[in-house]
Amino acid sequence: MLWAEDIQEAIEQHWLAFILSQKLRLPVMVNIDGFRLTHASEPVILPSAKVIHKLLTNKIKPVLDVSQPQTTGWFALPKDYHRQRLNLRKFIGRSWPIIQKTNQQLNNLWQPIKQELQNADQSFPYCQGLAVDYYGSKYPKTLIIAMGSIIGELREAIKKHRSMRSQDIGILKIKIYRPFPGDEILPYLDKASKIIVIDRAPGLGAQPPLFSDIKSYLPAGHNKQIVSTIIGLGGDIKLKEINKK
Repeated sequence: MLWAEDIQEAIEQHWLAFILSQKLRLPVMVNIDGFRLTHASEPVILPSAKVIHKLLTNKIKPVLDVSQPQTTGWFALPKDYHRQRLNLRKFIGRSWPIIQKTNQQLNNLWQPIKQELQNADQSFPYCQGLAVDYYGSKYPKTLIIAMGSIIGELREAIKKHRSMRSQDIGILKIKIYRPFPGDEILPYLDKASKIIVIDRAPGLGAQPPLFSDIKSYLPAGHNKQIVSTIIGLGGDIKLKEINKK
C-alpha cells in the first residue's frame, strides 16, 4: 500500500507499483486522496516510455487462456485458507529487500532526470527515505506523522509559523503503509517528546489505524506524549484545523 502526497508522487508510485507487482506477484495499491488529487490539476513531469521500460521490462503474462482453462479465486476450506493467509502475511513481511532494491533502482534512474527539469524548493529541511520522508528540525520536540495530501498543508502551516515554532517541529510522511515501515519510523519516534498522529479514518470502535500502528512501536513504559488527531473526514482540510493541534 503506497500513499501519494501529490499528483507527481502518484505518477511515480504507479510506475513503482507495476514493477513491484511483477516482481512480487502481488497486488500493489496506490492510494490517492479523493477530489484533492483525483480531481486536481497541477504541473507534472512525466517519464518517457523509454525511461519507464528501462525498469518495467517483464512482459505481462495473460492470466486467462481459453486453451488452458483454470479456476481463479477458488473456494478454500478453513484449513487451506488459514495456511494461505498466514503464508501471504509472511511473504509480504519478507518483501522489504525487494521493495528497497526496486525503489533504489527507480530513484537512481528517475531523480537525476526529474531534478534537471524541476526547480524544487530546497529551502525546507528535507530527508528522503524508502518508506518515509522527513521535514523539519534535526531534533524536533514535536513530531507530526501523517500520510497523503495533508503533508502539503502541514509544511505550509510550519512555514507560516517558522519564527515561532518550526525549529521544534518535524513532519514524518509515510509513503509505504503496508508492509508497515516500523524500523524506518522508530528512529524519528525516539527523538521527539511529543508525537501527533494524524488519521483521516476514525477507527470505528477502536483506535485510528495509523495511530494504532505507531503506538505499537513505542517501547513499554515510554514517557512520550502521543496524541491521536482525526481530521478531514469526508471533506477538505484547512490550515486552521491543523494550527489547533
